[in-house]
Formats: sequence, structure tokens, C-alpha cells
Amino acid sequence: MTGAPPLRTARVGVPAAVPHGRQPLALAVLMVVLFLTFLDNTVVSVALGSGRATCTPTAEASANRNAASEPRPRRGARPVTGTP
Repeated sequence: MTGAPPLRTARVGVPAAVPHGRQPLALAVLMVVLFLTFLDNTVVSVALGSGRATCTPTAEASANRNAASEPRPRRGARPVTGTP
């Protein structure tokens, strides 16, 4: 034998998931991962909100879009007058 202590067992014959000495380290790693996930979600939420604000059309852009959607008269066509 190498002199290493045996693993703790949760049940008879089944080794524990994490040896007792590494439980604080495993907890610290999980807490860091949880914090980074929270931070990532916050950054994405702020980025989506600011992107949505910059993509909102202005009144001028709406007017230009409406003017562009109106049909243009054909070339050489005479303007339509009120009465024939």
C-alpha cells in the first residue's frame, strides 16, 4: 500500500463523490461557476437592452420608410388632375 487514507464511503462499498479533504475546494469551484453565470446573464441583459434602444426607429426613419413604400409615377406619365 502507498499509505494513502481510504476514501470515505457513503454506502458500503460505494466511494464518496469527493474525498473529504476536497469538499471546500469543490464548493468554491461551484460558487465561482455560479457567479460567472450570473455575471454573464447580467452582461447579456444589459447588452440586449442597449441594442434594442439603438435599433428603435426614429420618426424621421419612419417617414423615410413610408415615403419609400409609396408607388412612384411612371416615366412620361402625366400628373392626375382633380376632374377630367
